[in-house]
Amino acid sequence: MELKQTTAADAKEILDMGRAFHAEDGRALSPAGEAALVRTLDYSPYVTSWLIVDNGVTCGYCVLCFSYSVEFGGSTAFLDDLYIKPEHRAGGLGSQTLKALEKIARDDGCCALLLEVEDDKPRALAFHLQNSYVDMQRTLMVKDFMGYFSEKK
Repeated sequence: MELKQTTAADAKEILDMGRAFHAEDGRALSPAGEAALVRTLDYSPYVTSWLIVDNGVTCGYCVLCFSYSVEFGGSTAFLDDLYIKPEHRAGGLGSQTLKALEKIARDDGCCALLLEVEDDKPRALAFHLQNSYVDMQRTLMVKDFMGYFSEKK
């Protein structure tokens, strides 16, 4: 498995996967979300994306965002999207991807790698717990300036 940093040439492929990923969560990727995903293809010190490639086949994608946390003592990374195509799941690819992203975050000087798991995704929660992530028993809240979540109620 390798992570291939995305380029503009990957726009269609990453958008197709992004749409599939968000459809699985029951929330279609909004036009603003699509534009944000495409912007990850450009260099930014705040966000980057990779294709997850195994034996020459693109099996998914991931997006890592960088921030700062007083609580964690400095720079942090947030795993915004981790998508493995259904036909490539349950073979260790997700765990390998997490390990590679953890190395990227550490090498970038991050003190922590954070992620979120939907409350109704027990399989995803179990996966992350098995990979040494800790459920912080907190509620993620948002003030949604674009109306994405308020429209879904």
